[in-house]
Amino acid sequence: MGETRRGSDDRWGFGGIGSTEEEEVGAGSFRSMLPTSNLHRRQYSDQIELLSRLHHCHVVPLLGYCLEYQYYTKQPEMLLVFEYMPNGNLRECLDGVSEKCLDWGARIAVAIGAARGLEYLHEAAAPRILHRDVKSTNILLDENWRAKITDLGMAKSLVK
Repeated sequence: MGETRRGSDDRWGFGGIGSTEEEEVGAGSFRSMLPTSNLHRRQYSDQIELLSRLHHCHVVPLLGYCLEYQYYTKQPEMLLVFEYMPNGNLRECLDGVSEKCLDWGARIAVAIGAARGLEYLHEAAAPRILHRDVKSTNILLDENWRAKITDLGMAKSLVK
């Protein structure tokens, strides 16, 4: 495991089931890790099933997953793998942290893209999904500066 690190460098779009800083046990180069006791296999399976149904150009796609039991700890390691977003998240660009500056035209395009991603989740996804954690760190930017919604860890299905 990499060094323990706090921050918002979430270019891989690792969405997880919510955590607090007290729960973090360490981090790789992009996202904090949670103790496996806080994750349940059923929740993990539900998350995979939900994410694998999402196909939209403004939602970060799930590329794969891994559930592996560790020999020594007898604990499962659960991993969701998403598309890499080379331009980081919107918050970094707006704060100037990433040294990449968005002009007003690009900002409008990002806002429209994020809105289209949310519209897809709310209206067209099956089942419909309410994100419940929309913020600038959960809007990632691909190599073409296209906005993509990520982190559906707090999402709720809108099943009638």
